[in-house]
Formats: sequence, C-alpha cells, structure tokens
Amino acid sequence: MKFNGIYLSGVGVCLPERVPLEEAVARGDCDESQLTTGWRAARVAGTVPAPDMAIEAGKQVLTRSGHAPGDVDLLLHTSTSHQGPDSWMPQHYILRNTVDREIPAIGLRQGCEGFLAGAELAACFLMASPDRTAAMITTADNFGHPLIDRYRSHHGLVLGDGGTAALLSKREGFAELLAVNSFSVPALEGMTRGDEPLFPPGCTVGRKVTLERQATSRPGDVTPQEAALIAGKVESEAVRQVLDDAGIEIGDITRVLHPAAANEQYLEHFLKPLGLDPSYGMLEFGRWNGHMGASDLLAGLDHLISEGALQPGDHVMMFAVGPGMAMSYGVVRIRDTPPWRA
Repeated sequence: MKFNGIYLSGVGVCLPERVPLEEAVARGDCDESQLTTGWRAARVAGTVPAPDMAIEAGKQVLTRSGHAPGDVDLLLHTSTSHQGPDSWMPQHYILRNTVDREIPAIGLRQGCEGFLAGAELAACFLMASPDRTAAMITTADNFGHPLIDRYRSHHGLVLGDGGTAALLSKREGFAELLAVNSFSVPALEGMTRGDEPLFPPGCTVGRKVTLERQATSRPGDVTPQEAALIAGKVESEAVRQVLDDAGIEIGDITRVLHPAAANEQYLEHFLKPLGLDPSYGMLEFGRWNGHMGASDLLAGLDHLISEGALQPGDHVMMFAVGPGMAMSYGVVRIRDTPPWRA
C-alpha cells in the first residue's frame, strides 16, 4: 500500500546486555555445536518482563520524536512469545506507562513481521481521520522463560531479548514511510504448526516450544520443494508491489532490514533474486544480538542511524516473515539526520 505524508518520527530501543556464546557454552546453557553456526552472542534480559522493555523503548521514542503523549492516538504492541499472566493484555500496561491516554491499545500476534504489519495498520488508522496525529508501535520479547530454550529450540537459531518502539506521525519525521504490503500464504499454514495438537494449548500443559520440530513435522499438505516454490512466488510479487508503490527501483535500495540470522544463505535466499548482495543486509549486527522476534527491524534501523550509515535520500527496504505464514515488505526514505544521532 502506498502512503503519502506518513513519517517515522522516532525509533526507541531497550536492548539488554549481550552474553557471548562462549560464555553460555561454558555455563552449560548452550551446546558447543552452536558455535559453528555463525552466532556470536545473544541479548539476555534476565528477569526483566518483556512489556517493561517495550515501555522503556516507548518512553525513548517519545523523547526522540519531539511528540507529546497527547499527540498519540493509537498504540499497537506486537510480540512473539509470552508477555505475562494469561488473560492479561500487555498493551494496556504499556499504554498506561507511556502515553497514559484513553486511546485504542491493540495487541498483534504476527510473529517476526509484527512491526511491518503494525505499521501498515497504524498508517491506515492515521489516514482515516484528519484529527489523528501519531501512532506508537512497540515490540518486546524475553525468551528466558521455561517454555523455550533460547539456544536449543532450533539448531542454527539463537534467540535474543529486547524491546523497540517507533512513532508514526502525519506531522514530521526523519524518514517517510513510502509503502508497506503484508501478505498471508494460507497454503503454507502448516509449516510452523507441525504435528502438535491444537488442544489443549501447549503452554497450558507446560509443553516446551521446539521450533525445529515444528518446522520439519509438517502435516503433509505441501512438500518442502512445493513450499519453496510457493514462498518464492509470493516473495517476488511482494517485492515488485512494494517497489512500485514506493515509486522506486531495486537499484535505489541502500540497505535491507530483516529478521536476524547468522547464516549468509538466509540472506542470499531473499536478496540474490533481487540482484542484491548480502552486504546490504544486517548479518553481522544480528549475529551479536540473537533473533529478537519482532524487534529485529527497528533495532537494526536504530543501529544504522547511530552508526551514521544512512544519509538523506537513502531508501531502506524492510522485510519479515512470520509463522502462519505471513510476509511483509516495506520501504522508508531517509529525509534528515535525526537529532538524537549525536
């Protein structure tokens, strides 16, 4: 979807300390075989609740954006793992401790593509009424709980903790949101469901999340080869559409933000068909954080800004894939150097 006059006014992050993989191996938390996969470290939040990291990022984004709490007309919170007590909705807690206004606070469960899906919804919300000014999107996860093992849930994957926030505004911003397109691929729904029963839900009986088993134990509706062809076709169409909506060519892309990965083959799968080298991505940055769920994209954008790696006129493409299967692609154009970069 093409947007006009929707700006990214600020980005906020709350990233806990890195724990090197060698240290995790020495403690017995991580198998030594993970040292060969490319990961270098993981962000580990300890006992800090995920919503509290979202709150810290939300407070920072308000300060950086130059907007007051009264400017915010919507809060969206997205996550990939448990946030707190069952039957409790973290978005209202985050709202209370950031903008503290009687506005809609909505939770999204879109997995790793939660930020982009949220950005598309938030932009539409802002465009629907001239009286609306800004929307806050927060992301957060702490994978240190007993139902998942950040180092062993999938060989080749290390999970990191963190929270991020973004403020979309119709008033001003250091970047302009040009386009976002989100897709669902129903034919691939079974890929991350695996053979686990739907009832009773795994978390209610203490069943651990095993991402590797879920990714390989497919119900048999499609073969891995068929899944690759279906996903490739949707990805190609998604890229073409988001570039058309943004009014640019693939050669205009300066950098690519994506879910964290330690293996260059992951980036080659997405970027090589576009004629882009893996160096456009954030491979090394991700290796030192772990895969932080929905927080990877904004953490990567904050990193590029802080390093001075983006200049006015640059175009940044974002993509993410979530279980279900969901895909989102977006493009932002850098307008100015944010004042907080100093």
